Amino acid sequence: MISTSDMTGGSGFGSGFVVGPGLIATNHHVVEQAMKAEVRFRDGTTVKVDGCVAIDEGRDIVILKVKSIPRGVQPLRSSRAPKIILGMPVVAIGHPQGFSHTISRGSVNALRRTEELPATVQRDLQANRNTTWVQTDAVISNGSSGGPILDSDGRVIGIATWIIPGEQLGFAVHVSHLDELQEQASTTKQIVPFPLNSPADHPMLPLEEEVALVINQLSRWMEEVMVRDLDEVSFDEIHPAKEFVPRLVKLAASKPKTRTAFQALYAALQLGASGPEWVAPQVVEVIKQLQRDHFRDKGLKYVAFALIPVDSDVSRDFLKAMVQHGADEDTKSCAALALAIQLKNGSTGTMADDQRQLVSRLLKFAIQSGTTTEIQGESVLNIAKSMHHAIEHLSVGVSPPLLKGQSSEGHSLTLATKPGVASLVLFSASWCGPSERLYPHLRNYLRQYGDEKLQIIGVYGDDMATVKQLRQTGKVTWPSIPEPSSNAIFETWQVNSLPTVYLIDEQGIIRFVSVGYPGQKLDQEVAKLLGPSVAPEPRQEIDSQRPPRTIVMPPRAATAQPRSNQEFNVGLVRNPSPVDLSNAVNCGLAAGNPLVPADHLGGVPRGDVMMAGIPFQITDEYVQLKGKKLREEYPLSVQVPVGRNFDYLFLLDGCKQSQTGGRSTVATVTFIYEDGSKKRQELNYGTHLTDYWVRGKPTDLPKADLAWTGTNDAIQDKPAFTLSLFVTRVVNPYPERKVEEMIYESSYAGLIAPFAVAMTVADYE
Repeated sequence: MISTSDMTGGSGFGSGFVVGPGLIATNHHVVEQAMKAEVRFRDGTTVKVDGCVAIDEGRDIVILKVKSIPRGVQPLRSSRAPKIILGMPVVAIGHPQGFSHTISRGSVNALRRTEELPATVQRDLQANRNTTWVQTDAVISNGSSGGPILDSDGRVIGIATWIIPGEQLGFAVHVSHLDELQEQASTTKQIVPFPLNSPADHPMLPLEEEVALVINQLSRWMEEVMVRDLDEVSFDEIHPAKEFVPRLVKLAASKPKTRTAFQALYAALQLGASGPEWVAPQVVEVIKQLQRDHFRDKGLKYVAFALIPVDSDVSRDFLKAMVQHGADEDTKSCAALALAIQLKNGSTGTMADDQRQLVSRLLKFAIQSGTTTEIQGESVLNIAKSMHHAIEHLSVGVSPPLLKGQSSEGHSLTLATKPGVASLVLFSASWCGPSERLYPHLRNYLRQYGDEKLQIIGVYGDDMATVKQLRQTGKVTWPSIPEPSSNAIFETWQVNSLPTVYLIDEQGIIRFVSVGYPGQKLDQEVAKLLGPSVAPEPRQEIDSQRPPRTIVMPPRAATAQPRSNQEFNVGLVRNPSPVDLSNAVNCGLAAGNPLVPADHLGGVPRGDVMMAGIPFQITDEYVQLKGKKLREEYPLSVQVPVGRNFDYLFLLDGCKQSQTGGRSTVATVTFIYEDGSKKRQELNYGTHLTDYWVRGKPTDLPKADLAWTGTNDAIQDKPAFTLSLFVTRVVNPYPERKVEEMIYESSYAGLIAPFAVAMTVADYE
């Protein structure tokens, strides 16, 4: 495992592997922000990284130099021309989400060159066009970067580098590029020290001894927090600013107007700028001290960008002072860009004309300065130009840029203003799950309003054949522009995430912009522009072969909000798929309770059945969890694989004993997402589920619908009772994320023993 620390104490980690004496291969992005790095081997040995002996930033590979490698550790073998066959088995080794030395299996899905990737992916990667990528479905996640992809003989065929989040799509840079870099490493004697991409004039390089000591202690603090259980306390409550901002301020005060003081205040600003609200007064004092004691320092241009997240008059006044009276032109231009970004970020909805004009003037000032300063490897000049174009042409309240291209039918297609006709421009791709989820909304708009009131134009990151197929299947019913004609449009409209939607009124003014799946918000904006609320699309036949939703690359799609406060309508359920419980079931439907032999679910229908409008697959067995005093032979929890995105989890469930006291939460469902994050949802007695022996006539619960009623011999002696099952609805709060698995767990409340006969996940329009 490769652990890194940046100049503000932030830590990171990635994977790597030995390729020669004292040489470790990994990804460039693993170490590009590092001030220092160390390698921890499987036996626990930790070795400091001296620097890099070879770098290929365009292919995201570096070779690190360490002083020693533990005895017995051998370099992994590779071949300049490995025989890579589609479908061949491979193994990925790495540390996904910090789970060290994880091995996952998969296969080679494709070999692709950068120039063959979708245009949107190419723009995000910014990799050499002739780079070869090995596409695999082996699990690659955060922390896997830099790890080896091996064939069945243990030879390296690639280095795990990037993924398309939400899809089972991982990409490794081909080993031939590593072999080329190793030749370079074998002939060089020079070691490139950390940090790799920081400019020579950065004020934190090199760190003064006393500042380095505090930042090192901050790094250790962060490492300790990362392994703590934060369920009982929020990170804001224990934020490092609480301890380290005062320490850094005190250090600065002890050596006023020195380089040590400047570094200490700069580090305190970065640490506190994105901290909780309670640190804001301390940040204000840091800003005042920087302005008072260090206004003429050349490093102030980097301070300008650290001020962006500080939403206060003190921050804005400091930036304005830098623009007007900064020590040099670079400081002035950087401050102008930082202030423009801060003002734009602080505006909600349509930017007022005076605010837009001010932001535009600031950006023009930065552009005209011709500055050569870079921030994190990106030119300040290019950032200012791109942002100025967006302010003038891609923001709510302005006219959009030209959109003209060749449609999939071979016709010239242009976005043009027409009297009484609004426009909707969708940027999409066939491989983008959230885009596909948006298609029914757009078909509804055309059905309700017709093209005489709304023109829809699709701009696709796909070739003509793929877009034609989308049209032929009926998923896309609007004119669309495929590659290569769409490439220039993506560039001009600065589209970096899919789907992106622009809604334009009949005067040709942008009225709404959405990055990511907008859901009902887009319905509301269309209705506001064109008329009454849009009716939902008629329910379609269930297509079990429809692919699940996924997030797109790059992962900047808008996060969906929980729908727990909305009225549920089963007619809006889409794309249901049963959850495989085969490895979790532990009790037979026909099996009786030893205490009450007739206490069973033998009468429940089997096979593919509809329950409360939701399709389920019911087998002869179901999942029974442990109760606090009864049914103790069953497990407290079970893990269930899922492997898709969804809006709702539906459980056909109930409780085997009544609630006689204790907690109202009788069970929980924990969603485990592909990035390793978790979200637990509670199932409460009387809200989500209840006894399966119900006194009187059963009725729907607030978060569950009555699904099935029956009887058995035991109930015949209790005529006031009915045997019943309910379909419980559990909201997935992050439907744009892929759920890898779920944990269904008893809360051990009272005598409750929860059970689930079947589970189904589905989308919800």
